[in-house]
Amino acid sequence: MATLLSSGGTLKENTVEGQIMECLTRLFLLEQEENISNTSIGFNANSRIFSATCNLPVEEVISGTGEIFVTAQDYLPDYLGFSSGNGDIQAPSIMQHLHQLIIYAQRMEKDVESNPNNENRITSTTNTDTSTFSANFNFQFELGLTDDGMPYEKAIEYLVDVPSGSGDGNGDGNP
Repeated sequence: MATLLSSGGTLKENTVEGQIMECLTRLFLLEQEENISNTSIGFNANSRIFSATCNLPVEEVISGTGEIFVTAQDYLPDYLGFSSGNGDIQAPSIMQHLHQLIIYAQRMEKDVESNPNNENRITSTTNTDTSTFSANFNFQFELGLTDDGMPYEKAIEYLVDVPSGSGDGNGDGNP
């Protein structure tokens, strides 16, 4: 299980897959209130597959030293209810948090130690012509009932934490 340190924030899931699924679901519901459709989600109870797409507007900036930065833009400016809390991923908006989560997860997917089954459940592209970051997701999920009878869906983890000193070979323990 690939855990994310997180406390005091809006997102309650503590796995990479769970936070992505929760973040996409929250964003989808927020967009529904504003009649925006940058995100779509689907839960297939028969196959237990959560599928989603998102199209986030981004801003590309080239620094004075030539570094390129791509940052998701907040297209729900009236939504002030998001907080990253104190954790591994820090972002001022739900869109930027999701953008960072996706990149973090894709780095893990490329690492054989973080992704021992070599699963590719996330694809993404950045289109600089349209300033859009697009991603597709295909996660397995557990379907069940809580002790008080409420239905739930929970992402099934496929990424695993990498011990310190391993990962992408640079010795920082990160994918």
